[in-house]
Amino acid sequence: MNMEEGTFEEIAATSALVARTAKRLHKTADAISGKWIFEQAQDGNEVCIEEIDRMCDILAKGISNICYVLNPGNCSSWRWNFGTDGLAKATN
Repeated sequence: MNMEEGTFEEIAATSALVARTAKRLHKTADAISGKWIFEQAQDGNEVCIEEIDRMCDILAKGISNICYVLNPGNCSSWRWNFGTDGLAKATN
């Protein structure tokens, strides 16, 4: 599926997360991994947190597109509610 920055498969993959994060941290993509990025984010690394957030946004857009393709009349009425546990729940 084509999106603004490329195909969904290219920009939402872990390899894309690793490449973007490595570039911002001035490292090679071979020097880090998705697991490393998440560990660094847990330790407060702002670049890693921002890139994970960016990946989540890309995933959300892709999932929205898939939802719309499968059920165009219903997706636009969904609302997201965030519970006290911090998890989002879609409701109609």
